[in-house]
Amino acid sequence: SIKKIRADLHPKSTKETVMAASEDAIWEVIVVGAGVMGSATAWRLAKKGIPCLLLEQYETTHDRGSSHGRSRIIRRTYPQDHYTRAMDVAYDLWEELDRDAEVHAHASQCTESYRPVCHPTGGLDFARTGNAELESLVESCRRNHVPHELLTPRQVSEKYPIRLPDDYRAVYSPDGGVIEASRSVGVFQQLAVASGATIQSNTVLRDATESSNEDCVLLHVTHDNSEKIIRAKSVVLCLGAWAGQLLPSISCLSGTPLSRIPLRPKKVTVMYWNINEDKDDDPAAKHLFHIGKFPIVIDYENGAYGLPAFEHPHLMKVCDHDGVFFEIPEQRDSIPHIQKAAEVVRQTLSYLPGIDATQPALMEDCMYCMTPDADFVVDSHTNIRHPSSDTPGENRLCVSRICVGAGFSGHGFKLAPLIGDVLARLSQGETPVGLDMEKLSASRVFPKW
Repeated sequence: SIKKIRADLHPKSTKETVMAASEDAIWEVIVVGAGVMGSATAWRLAKKGIPCLLLEQYETTHDRGSSHGRSRIIRRTYPQDHYTRAMDVAYDLWEELDRDAEVHAHASQCTESYRPVCHPTGGLDFARTGNAELESLVESCRRNHVPHELLTPRQVSEKYPIRLPDDYRAVYSPDGGVIEASRSVGVFQQLAVASGATIQSNTVLRDATESSNEDCVLLHVTHDNSEKIIRAKSVVLCLGAWAGQLLPSISCLSGTPLSRIPLRPKKVTVMYWNINEDKDDDPAAKHLFHIGKFPIVIDYENGAYGLPAFEHPHLMKVCDHDGVFFEIPEQRDSIPHIQKAAEVVRQTLSYLPGIDATQPALMEDCMYCMTPDADFVVDSHTNIRHPSSDTPGENRLCVSRICVGAGFSGHGFKLAPLIGDVLARLSQGETPVGLDMEKLSASRVFPKW
């Protein structure tokens, strides 16, 4: 059963109606994977009036991948120029999403006023003086005119309850902030459906093959315990942590660079820590680590990051960006939480004297899909072939496209609306804008694992 979701823009009030789907229909685009990348792609396609079907192997609100949870970081500051420049476009598209959602909420007469999915907090990147990544970040900010301010440890402590070592330096950016993660995925989906997209959950991709006589790809899927074939002129694969397992087995990608991307899933432990609210006599001090008072932070020396208290009252999210590789995404839950991650985070927490570093108050799982260089893969393959049978005398070719977004390596969420726009353009044979496609090509030379 294909589910079409009414766009109320508030997950609790979402309603579903069942539609009948004909396997004889040829969709303009099918997007596989309803995480943030696939959902953003569906939004961009539907907004252009392109009929699309968004498939998800679980329920659309599942927590087994990389797009669940209440918060992610958004920032303009990057050591790499191509991401710094891409964020300019991504920020504009996040604002466009909010405008679209607000208009639709008003048109739908929602009882609650719409609130943006991004919340500015400011951002603080820090490391020891001379740290190569931080130096590259500063240079990228200068080259790309990103608003920023260099701060000494003393200046940081005057601004926030952060006590950096004397040999550290920090970069403050006013544009850093927090994205409401799961909610933004829901908004992408709801706006897509409002513009004509269709979502089908509990549908597992098995293979994709070329049609012998038509301009389409045949998607072999399992839905409701039965095998089905769904057809599309173009297919967009946003497979998350399952990409490394599935892409090499896709028949119509065999022998192409998209079948040889070196991808590996990684389990990361997300940790929340208690705020020591009773250590200071100042009643206002207990709010210093909360959103609106505290910035997002990235510790380039230790590889940890933190967000102000937001999703859980009086808990601050501080995590190790690293994790443990594994082979089969379905086995994620059998891998224990990573104790090493807590030790890494405690080093960063030593700079935050208002946080209790004894032990995490709460731990959750997240999965990354990694490339060896931690750069994304956003690319496409066009199949052009002669039909196996045709009208005598006609000189016709069959054309279909498969596009892939993969390997977002734990830092792609903030770029999701841009990734979605690029994949939507690629699916239509258009030239993408906003991304350095050469650096994100599946044909690039990857370092060894």
